[in-house]
Amino acid sequence: MLAKQIYRMQVRNYRSIEYVDVALDALTILVGPNGSGKSNLLDVLRFVSDALRTGLDAALLAHDRGGIGRLRRYSKKGRPFDVSVTLWLRLDGVEGSYSFTLASEKKNEFAVKNETCTLGLHEYVIENGVLTKSTLPNTVAIQGRNLTLPLVGNSPEFSPIYDFLSHMGLYSIFPTDLRSPQRPGSAYPLDEQGANLASMLREFIRATDNPAQKWLYQGLAAIVPGVNEDNPISVTQLGSYLVIRLNRADQGTFDLALESDGTLRALGLLSAIYQQPSLSLLGVEEPELMLHPGAMGVLCDILLDAATRSQIILTTHSPDLLNRFPAEALRLVDRSKGTTEIGMVGEGDRKAIEDQLFGSGDLLRIGGLARVQ
Repeated sequence: MLAKQIYRMQVRNYRSIEYVDVALDALTILVGPNGSGKSNLLDVLRFVSDALRTGLDAALLAHDRGGIGRLRRYSKKGRPFDVSVTLWLRLDGVEGSYSFTLASEKKNEFAVKNETCTLGLHEYVIENGVLTKSTLPNTVAIQGRNLTLPLVGNSPEFSPIYDFLSHMGLYSIFPTDLRSPQRPGSAYPLDEQGANLASMLREFIRATDNPAQKWLYQGLAAIVPGVNEDNPISVTQLGSYLVIRLNRADQGTFDLALESDGTLRALGLLSAIYQQPSLSLLGVEEPELMLHPGAMGVLCDILLDAATRSQIILTTHSPDLLNRFPAEALRLVDRSKGTTEIGMVGEGDRKAIEDQLFGSGDLLRIGGLARVQ
């Protein structure tokens, strides 16, 4: 069992999500058609992390969210609904939870209607801008448009929850973002589109006594034939830019601009997984994209291993990848009457998978995989 993870999340009125209550494992795989809401569920976690690190106003505009007016749901008469998120966590054996509700105000404005944080015996509760319950030794200045957890995130009572939730990363890396040389910048964490991959890898390969180096190198060599497993990556500075090169065992060294889309995608994905220190939660959209089907077994092994260090949430359409994961890791996502619904694999399909009559991917191919209602 993973020592630190979110084991349940409940969301109301966030984009296509009217109401969902989802159990999460160390490795959770979201499966469903395009437009069903898989990305919206991942974005809830990204939004929480953004809000804690940069503030609500910035988070509402980041990642093309477009502000509270585009984020929340509306009634048939146009009345905006409150956005609510609740996360339940288990951190080194201690139970905790974090929740907040953003109330709708006039002219596309909002206010923090309530916020609650618990960890073991410690707790605070804020209702309509008033601290109604707290085990904190000092008073806290409540701000109606900002969350309070960042203000108490350094306290020993609540730092474990703050540290976990503010160090989540949700990755969607495409080769076009990696081909060109990059300007030096912050090396950690890896940007969600890989914009600082060169800076991250420069520090990564410089580090000593870093076991993740070997894991990344072995994974890259397994997915990309011909890569020098002992020294596959180099990063050099040319003027004001950093250039990443891959070292081939028998073909020399090549800039990323000359590498295939699949190679770039694999490098970005492995860098996200093995960056140090590991993220508390790692979300990846469609990790199988652009990779050769023969690499699915290696990718599965890498993801299962990564889930022993960080919580992993994936979205996928790949039957080949699904066939390699247990049914209990899957969450089926669909859209009914304009709203996202999420559930476990139904009992009949789960038993067929466990009895090895079908794989999860086989059932997906033939239109199966029924969700628990």
